[in-house]
Amino acid sequence: MAIPNEIENKLAMTAEVNLTTITNIAEDITLPVEDYPFAQIIETLDKRVCPLCSFLHGKIIRRGTPEWQQFSRPSHINCRRRFFYFHKDTRFAGQPIRPTFTSPPKSLVEKHGHFHKDPQKYVELRVPAYADRRQFVFKRIKDPATGEIRSVLLWQVPIKKIEGLSPLTLQVAPVSEAVWAQLKPLLRKTGVKVSDVEKAIVTLSDDPAGVITNEELTRESVAEVAIYMNILSPPSHHWNAILQGHYLRRAIFFHERAEMEALKRMGVRRIFHFKRYGRHYKIAHAIACYREAEYLAEWARKLGYDLPESAIIMAHPVREKEEKEEVMEWLEELELVTKPLASEVFLAGRFFNEIRGRF
Repeated sequence: MAIPNEIENKLAMTAEVNLTTITNIAEDITLPVEDYPFAQIIETLDKRVCPLCSFLHGKIIRRGTPEWQQFSRPSHINCRRRFFYFHKDTRFAGQPIRPTFTSPPKSLVEKHGHFHKDPQKYVELRVPAYADRRQFVFKRIKDPATGEIRSVLLWQVPIKKIEGLSPLTLQVAPVSEAVWAQLKPLLRKTGVKVSDVEKAIVTLSDDPAGVITNEELTRESVAEVAIYMNILSPPSHHWNAILQGHYLRRAIFFHERAEMEALKRMGVRRIFHFKRYGRHYKIAHAIACYREAEYLAEWARKLGYDLPESAIIMAHPVREKEEKEEVMEWLEELELVTKPLASEVFLAGRFFNEIRGRF
């Protein structure tokens, strides 16, 4: 069952844009501000550069300041601003780096910086740049077929896409022995044994729903989930549920893979060490719950139930009420679900009772 295009677009937009508005991946992960306190604004000085960006080009700005918060983001449609980050020990002619930033004239900001004039309207586009490039350029284009003016994001960095992938299929790229060698020390750190990974593969290979394929169920993909689930707070009771053949084992595994994928789409690089709180994580978790609910809805249809994903989320037997309500709030904000009827939640509860007894 493929996700409708409009939903896939929302998920992609959420993971790739909205989720990066809070945490500056380049700052927090790649170049920490305490080690790289200064950044030089780099603009593309061609015939398309605007006077505001031309004014800002070459200026050195201290990170973490109000000026940085304002101008580390793009200023307007088609903005191509990026930065060169200076290490704290960098010297020029024996002298330490000093900020050279001066605020641009108000008239330039008013005329060319419309992302600054109405920051709430463009908050979803305030994505910071990586050290060597902007993640995307926001453009307005005319659809050649319909003539409609629409917004598009032209990505400047490789974005992991799942072309033609059904959300019910586990897709894991083949992993080399070199990558496996990197995973093994992390497994030891979590206390998960290689034999546990092999056992999990056996329990996961039998999908009671008959929905998820096993073609990409590899040692590496299971090991990655084991690390993700256990590295911050071992042992994970959900991981133990997979090992013990819990009737929701494939749903649990699929949920974790979907959550990891969502985090990767936002640009999070150190997935295993990413803290499980804050806006990033909460929306990634909500997306994973939605994908998991799609899997369970397909299983329910095989047993004669016609259930919306929202009902499955609210009837889920493993999660607490508060967590389910928070997930629903995020998904409603993304316009992916609406509140289910009480009768639908009741039927979803019956579905869970049936599969618990049968599988």
